[in-house]
Amino acid sequence: MSFFNNKGGNSSSPSIPRNDETVETFTSTANQTVFNLAGSYNVGKNRMQVFVGGVRQFSPKNFTETNSKSFTLKEAPSTGTEVIAIYF
Repeated sequence: MSFFNNKGGNSSSPSIPRNDETVETFTSTANQTVFNLAGSYNVGKNRMQVFVGGVRQFSPKNFTETNSKSFTLKEAPSTGTEVIAIYF
């Protein structure tokens, strides 16, 4: 599945959060692509990192910043997959 195979990108776990970062962890449900955040961030300012199953995803290849309170994955991960969003 190409979604989880980001050639040329880092496939590392999220870094230690900065003081101004928010980290949210989700567990994907069947066919889920949209993830709603508890907080908000500035869209299009490179202030969002997304990790699916521990693999970093890249915008716009793997996800889009839908608005300041949500993001949309290009492909739904398997049910039960951990999705982490780090934003500021």
